[in-house]
Amino acid sequence: MTEDVAEMRAAFAVFGRVERMLTREGWRPSEAERALAVRLHEAVGVAVRLEWDQRQRGEADYGAIPIAEPLRDVVRQEAAGPLPDMTEALAAWADARAAVASVTERHRVLMVYSQILAAMIRQDYTS
Repeated sequence: MTEDVAEMRAAFAVFGRVERMLTREGWRPSEAERALAVRLHEAVGVAVRLEWDQRQRGEADYGAIPIAEPLRDVVRQEAAGPLPDMTEALAAWADARAAVASVTERHRVLMVYSQILAAMIRQDYTS
C-alpha cells in the first residue's frame, strides 16, 4: 500500500469511528463540542471556497491552499476527543496529500469530514 492511500484510509477509519459513535453507539456531543464543530466547519468551508475560486480561475495550485494548519489551530487548545482526533486525521492526510491529491480525492475527504461536522451541528445522527 502506498503512503498516499494509507493516509486517506487512516483518515476514513477515524471518520468512520466518529460516525459510528454518533449513529450506533449513542454518543451525543456536548454544546462545547457542537460549538467546536461549527468552528471546524467554517474553517473547512474557507478551504473549499478558496479551492473553488482557484478552479473557476483555471488555476490548480491546491498545495497553496492551507488545510491542515487552520484546522489544527481551531483544535489546538481542545482536550482530546473525537473532534480533535478526526481533525488530526484530516490534517495528517492534508500534510501528506493535499498538494498532489486529485480533485476527486480532495472532494471526497473534505466532504466526508464536513458532513460529519454538519450532522453534529444539526444534531442529526441518523446517517
